[in-house]
Amino acid sequence: MANFHNLLEHNSKTVTIAVAAHSARAVSFENIKKLYEMAIEKGIAFHIHVEEQPKEIEDCMRFLGERRKSQSYKTDMSAKSQSYKTDMSAGPSDVLLENLNITKLFSGVHVTYTPVENIREITKLGGNTVICPCTEGYLGDGIPQVIDGQHISYGTDCNNRIGFLEEMRWACYSQQVSSICPLCLQKLRKEENYANICASY
Repeated sequence: MANFHNLLEHNSKTVTIAVAAHSARAVSFENIKKLYEMAIEKGIAFHIHVEEQPKEIEDCMRFLGERRKSQSYKTDMSAKSQSYKTDMSAGPSDVLLENLNITKLFSGVHVTYTPVENIREITKLGGNTVICPCTEGYLGDGIPQVIDGQHISYGTDCNNRIGFLEEMRWACYSQQVSSICPLCLQKLRKEENYANICASY
């Protein structure tokens, strides 16, 4: 904690200190909550990987050991649909929504297999989505769902090819391929959306 407080002293216009819990698979929900509450208290951003891969969801459900209503985690891919279904428990995003006071300081990374209703709820509460199209493509994780009004940022997830425009292009391409529609993102929001920006490159 002493190191954390020392780091906070270096916050500036060019360097922003944030709090991260890698994922619900790597960090207990108890500690995730503690870290998030600390971020809220300090007014700094909080970052966590959410439902990047089906195995992550399965591991979290097994760890929680809760019996809940079956959920469907899926990403539509053209005529074919990838689905991950289980009746073991709620998924990580359900638990985060139930236990964290989601605000604009929250950023969920990937959300590749997050149910669209949970994406809507996170967005409604002011939370952000960080997508990493190049890494998600390289690992074959899947394509995240994008909804109208979603607060989207781009990340690299340790990809050593750091290229903001490349991430934007692949974000657009993947959505267009999965929906079989070259104008799918423009249809979500007609003005000032990230699709219109990256479509010009």
